[in-house]
Amino acid sequence: MTSRAALSILGRPWRALFPVLMFEATERFGFYGLQGLLLLYLTRSLNMPESDANLIAGSFSGVAYASTLLGGAIGGRLFGARAAALVGAALQGCALAAACVATDKRYFLFVLAAVAMANGLTRPNVATLVRALKLPEERADGLFTLYALAVNLGAALAFLVAPWLARTEGWAAAFGLCASCVIVGMVVLGIFAPRSGADRQPDSGQRWRGAIGLVVVAAAVLCVFWLLNDLRLGRYAFQVTACAVPVFWATIWARCDERERRGVLIALLLIAQAMFYALFDEQTTSTFILFALHDVGSDFRVGGVTIAHLSGAQFVAVNAGLTMALAPLFARLYQRLGKIGREPPLHTKYLIGSSFIVLSFGLLWLLIRCQDGALLSPWGLTAGYALISVAGLLMNSLGLAVVSEYVPLRFNGVATALFYIALGTAMYAGGVLSNAFALHDLAATASQESVRGVFARLFRDFTLLAIAGFCVLLVLQPVLRRMQGSYIRG
Repeated sequence: MTSRAALSILGRPWRALFPVLMFEATERFGFYGLQGLLLLYLTRSLNMPESDANLIAGSFSGVAYASTLLGGAIGGRLFGARAAALVGAALQGCALAAACVATDKRYFLFVLAAVAMANGLTRPNVATLVRALKLPEERADGLFTLYALAVNLGAALAFLVAPWLARTEGWAAAFGLCASCVIVGMVVLGIFAPRSGADRQPDSGQRWRGAIGLVVVAAAVLCVFWLLNDLRLGRYAFQVTACAVPVFWATIWARCDERERRGVLIALLLIAQAMFYALFDEQTTSTFILFALHDVGSDFRVGGVTIAHLSGAQFVAVNAGLTMALAPLFARLYQRLGKIGREPPLHTKYLIGSSFIVLSFGLLWLLIRCQDGALLSPWGLTAGYALISVAGLLMNSLGLAVVSEYVPLRFNGVATALFYIALGTAMYAGGVLSNAFALHDLAATASQESVRGVFARLFRDFTLLAIAGFCVLLVLQPVLRRMQGSYIRG
């Protein structure tokens, strides 16, 4: 890169981008700080059964993804991207501050509902702000690489700091730090981020849009609260959503010509594979944490010397940290393979990613089967996180690329929303599956032998499911290759 090019990055575009990245990192700290504390708080402070807490965690993850559809629509039609992100941050900051004094289940579930809806407002609209900063002669890759780094930086720090602070200073201190970070980010974005084409500039006759947007947000928070408060209602809602998504795709299909339909069919098959990954990704912030709390040691030792210490909830930081570290390496690898015409197609990347899912859960199953009377070494769980992180880079990060490559541009917004809803539905299903496989037998008073039996069954069943999925993807490879060729030639 020339010195002039470097200066252009550090000039106006960088000054415009930095407040957005700062906001994203701090807002993600608040969101993932709550997520890292969620199971601990539900089981240790509110004394909920671990299977119920796991299902609430899965529901929260699912709703937080699905809410991006509503949040993106509010940003695009009512508030504008910048204002929507600020409203989401204000809602999240207030909810996290309220969590400092939460004393019962219903109160805390209302906090979760507000944070889930806030996530729907911030995530799609911050991405819109980043996209709006792209210069005409600039590729978007670099901007979104920085965006991904900001997301994972906030997540990694949150997973490390929030559980530690809760353990040493109490729940109020941990939730208060999360709220403070969100508010700081909101102030930075509101004061220092310049306005862009992504901002709606309403005239005096359009200011009612903001009031309508606030009413919609409040109504959405109440709906999410009802879903989280009644597990049966939540299950029915996700079942309805799972049935509605194919209807939307069928509508898109009906409005496409013959060649476009070939692309949409490829996209549907690949999105189904991303949903398959989401079943396992949900476990990294729920069952993996429960496993760490029950049967994993905290001290990382090398040659008998302790070099690091992580509590149960802090292990999730390994996933975010590895994703942050490996993402630039994968981007550079794809770039080099692309220059020589050897970059694998998306369906092959999904196949490779599915093999890492098998390795991750298979390793944990093997480690439990070989475990002696002592707690499992934290290096083993770290290895499991590392493998699932690679799978995520190969599968989860490709979803929007699938939509961009195979779905007609005029349906891009709807297809992107359907992708996020599909992931949210799959993550909820992941929570249901883990309960059905084994977690329904997990109890805080269970013996160590019983606990190991529960997690042995859990990781065994997920490993077998991962192997079955890998075999299906392997069989689909020649089919997808022919469909890809037909789509390109068409």
